[in-house]
Amino acid sequence: MIQYNETILQQTADQLYARADNLVRNYTAAGALAGVALASIVILFGDWRPYALLFSIIGGAYGRFQANKFAYELRFQAQMLLCQLQIERNTRPK
Repeated sequence: MIQYNETILQQTADQLYARADNLVRNYTAAGALAGVALASIVILFGDWRPYALLFSIIGGAYGRFQANKFAYELRFQAQMLLCQLQIERNTRPK
């Protein structure tokens, strides 16, 4: 028979938070790189070099905005797991 192990729940919640943080970091970097790629294409058709940094910042901000929506769901799942863990701790016979 499988025994209850609360450390697995805590580790899973920690992993969900780590995944959410990595998601935000990676989407922000990907958005910034996409902005740089867009800026390099625009530069080919005109002298828009001063706007390359602006495209990068806008791309990074958009990537972060999109990632925060996905990361929210991961963090919510982690909080639900931690809530269940705390309920079990509070209702455990002493």
